[in-house]
Amino acid sequence: MEISTTGLKAGSLFKFLWLGNAFGLLPLFIIAGVAAMLGAGTVTINQQPVRGPLALPAAVVMWPIFAAVLSCLQWVLFAFGFWLYSRWGRVTLSFKDGSPQ
Repeated sequence: MEISTTGLKAGSLFKFLWLGNAFGLLPLFIIAGVAAMLGAGTVTINQQPVRGPLALPAAVVMWPIFAAVLSCLQWVLFAFGFWLYSRWGRVTLSFKDGSPQ
C-alpha cells in the first residue's frame, strides 16, 4: 500500500527518526556498557571513564539522551530537505499491510 502526499508533519518525521535511532543505538550502548564493566574506557562522564558495575547503568542512561540529540539534528536536516523536495515533487510512503497472509 502506498500513500502519496506533498509533505510530512514534523512530528511524524521526528517519531520515525527517534524510533530508528533509539532502537538502532541500544545494542551499541549495551555493548559499550558491558565492555566498560569489564575494564574498557568506553563510557565516560565528565571526561572520566566509568568502569565496573556502574558502567552499564550509565550507558543505559546516556542512550536515550544521545538518541534524542541525534534525532533532533537529523530532524532539522530532513525536515528542510523534505520541505524543499515537496516544492517540486510528492513524497510517497510505501508500507506493508498489517494483516497476516
